Amino acid sequence: MVKRANDEGHLIAIHSYDHLALPGLTDEEILNELSRIKNIISNLIGRPPVYFRPPYGSVDDKVNNITKALDLKTVLWSCRSDSSTEPGIILDGSVKYKYGPVDIYNNIMRNSENG
Repeated sequence: MVKRANDEGHLIAIHSYDHLALPGLTDEEILNELSRIKNIISNLIGRPPVYFRPPYGSVDDKVNNITKALDLKTVLWSCRSDSSTEPGIILDGSVKYKYGPVDIYNNIMRNSENG
């Protein structure tokens, strides 16, 4: 799927391998987490990815230094659409999120502007 998306002209970036909050990891664990997925994607699309979006948007100086060493540009957002880093709650086998569609819409509209 990644190769096909790339072949169709889509930008392929990396997120992480195991979706862990990177600041809580050691330098070696961060390097492992990002190098592993960067190598997999590079092999699939024939070139290294350039962009990286950290899980949960969590970065610190340690993460920034490692991404810089890996020639990755960090991409974040100006408005988090779900208003929360809290996971969904599972009730009776279904997922119930803390914020509903109206909450998400209001948060986006309150925190967005032209441009």
